[in-house]
Amino acid sequence: MKNIFIFVLIAFTLALGITTKVAATEVVLIGGSVASPADVVTKAEKAFGGTFIELGRHWPLSSAAANILQQLKEKNIDMSNGIVLVGYSWGGLVARQLDADNPGLVKMVVTIGSVSGGYRFMPEGFFMPSDRKSRTPLYVIGGYDPQIPKKWFMQGKLNDGIVSLESVLTVGRSTIDTAVFSGFEHTALMVSPEVTNQIREWIAHESSEKTILVSRK
Repeated sequence: MKNIFIFVLIAFTLALGITTKVAATEVVLIGGSVASPADVVTKAEKAFGGTFIELGRHWPLSSAAANILQQLKEKNIDMSNGIVLVGYSWGGLVARQLDADNPGLVKMVVTIGSVSGGYRFMPEGFFMPSDRKSRTPLYVIGGYDPQIPKKWFMQGKLNDGIVSLESVLTVGRSTIDTAVFSGFEHTALMVSPEVTNQIREWIAHESSEKTILVSRK
């Protein structure tokens, strides 16, 4: 009975023309600690229809996040409907910090191959995001290649050549979903069709059509 009522209610609101889609948000891609090749930037922007921003600073994370925000303002990016942040490698940590420092601005965060747990014994906001209490939807992408030697500093753990999978998945806060890709080294994660398709699905899910009841006077 309850399901029938909900169906009738939705049908009624549709008939009255009082549905709306969540306003489109700008997708911002944040690069890693090393400048990305031009072709990688082009592929990434084309895949997401967004804007690619290189890190102007790396740490403290709050300063790096403030720099990203300043670059967006200088590029006249429309942030009136919020932004979706997709951060690659170190850019993922900066994306999470930008969310923590600007409540309500970021609608969704995706990290790709990021050292999500930061570094031990370092204060939050320096090498580790201070977003533990954030309610912004967080999605995590990790990858590893079984053929890559498990270097001593990885302590024999699965890794992508730069970051261990365990470190990527040690987020320290709630997440909506996680995807792990086998056979990928660190740089390949950024423009892999499999990875970009997964992220686009997540973005579409967060931006799905919603029915809103409007009071009529």
